[in-house]
Amino acid sequence: MKELLKRTTPKTFAWMAIGVFITGLGNAVLRLSTMGTDPYTSMNLGLANYIPVSYGTIQATVGLLFFIPVIICYRHSIGFGTFANMLGLAYISDFLMWVFKNVGYTPDSLSGNVTARIVLMLLGVLFVAFGLAMYFEADLGVASFDSLAPMIVMWSKGKIKFFQARVIGDVSCLVIGFLLGAIIGPATVIIAVGLGPMVAFFRGKLAPFCKSEVANQNV
Repeated sequence: MKELLKRTTPKTFAWMAIGVFITGLGNAVLRLSTMGTDPYTSMNLGLANYIPVSYGTIQATVGLLFFIPVIICYRHSIGFGTFANMLGLAYISDFLMWVFKNVGYTPDSLSGNVTARIVLMLLGVLFVAFGLAMYFEADLGVASFDSLAPMIVMWSKGKIKFFQARVIGDVSCLVIGFLLGAIIGPATVIIAVGLGPMVAFFRGKLAPFCKSEVANQNV
């Protein structure tokens, strides 16, 4: 906790908050494009087809369920960013979908415009990658679902590698989302294959600007 508070400055907190907002914007734009979302979102959107509450509430609830083993086994990953992502990102996405609807843009209104949907899909992926890069560079904790892969590695005592653990989690979410009627599309494939390299690219570009005052003092 002391280390987290040491890393938390107005600058890093702002980067974390802006990163979560941009990621939520990307999530909403992907939903608007109806060309797929990331596996975790797909699972929660699928659940939203059957549970009479908002997508935001479902994602927050699922995040809290994943949070239980994190508290027990991986608590050093918990920070302000954990709660901002886990409890705020999906509600940001829901709010922006409401905004889009009120200015006349809905998935149905764009269904016949393939070019617009492709542009939205590409923008959505870029927003998600850039937002996550800001969020990770702030280094104020990660979402509970993102802690699942390293926990699997830890529980397997290294027999399961991080990449394998991440694939297990993503594929499981993808299958559940598909079975529950969520849209699985090109964006899902792009995110599964290319999100990691894109986030790494943006992190490399952002790193020199995101260092906190504390970090600069320790260099």
